[in-house]
Amino acid sequence: GLKAKENCTIPIDDINVLHVSRCIRRPVLGGELVPRAAPHLVPVPITPLGNVVNRDSDLAVQKVVPYMDGARSIRHIAHAADVDVDLVLRAVELMLARDSIGLVDVFQFSNIYTPTQAISKLLRDPEMVDACLHDCWKGFQHLDSPRRDVLDLYCKLRRDKRLSEVCKENWGKVRDVDIRTFVTFGVLNGIIRRVHAYPVYEPDLQDQHPGSDAFTSQELAMMNGKRTMDEICSMMWRRSSEIEEACLTHPAIVVVYK
Repeated sequence: GLKAKENCTIPIDDINVLHVSRCIRRPVLGGELVPRAAPHLVPVPITPLGNVVNRDSDLAVQKVVPYMDGARSIRHIAHAADVDVDLVLRAVELMLARDSIGLVDVFQFSNIYTPTQAISKLLRDPEMVDACLHDCWKGFQHLDSPRRDVLDLYCKLRRDKRLSEVCKENWGKVRDVDIRTFVTFGVLNGIIRRVHAYPVYEPDLQDQHPGSDAFTSQELAMMNGKRTMDEICSMMWRRSSEIEEACLTHPAIVVVYK
């Protein structure tokens, strides 16, 4: 029934059947609520999605699941599957409620991450550490102190350093690590979080230093300090490196990291 299994089937007549699911937003390890689906976020399968789809599944779910590879954003999935973004968002919310997927930001080496208080879980939960090693490290069986290496590498992430810098400085530790999987594992388990960039447009500064035409007035209106750089790039369909460079050199845009 709905209470016991969080879903049920109600026959309406000989042809129509109503499938009802109960959606619950569960907290992740770090104590935060699982983020709501948004076009710029990336769905990451945490269970085999083949087990999610059957003939009774939502049609949107059936159509978008083949494109959920852990790398494409929801907006790109909608484009690839030729499905309206709102329908994809609804399908993603449904799979989130069933614990079939998690949500992360688009992976880029220019991203910044920092540990959360929940990183102490790595000291108390050897099974989590072993899962991270199994998923992210090549030949971890040959490491001298594999569990210490996992904690140490997560602690190297800092809010004042991009992921690319951390990798360069610790190449000896990361050369056998699948960095994308390592970051995804940390985010989904709440032991690290993304440090986001928020562009803020200040019209008064534009009046003092005119001359930049990198953005339209509609694009500048998006930069109100409430949208992340990722979200703005997704809305503009432009590369993040391009937008970030333009923001950092624009006389009337301040970028806040938090």
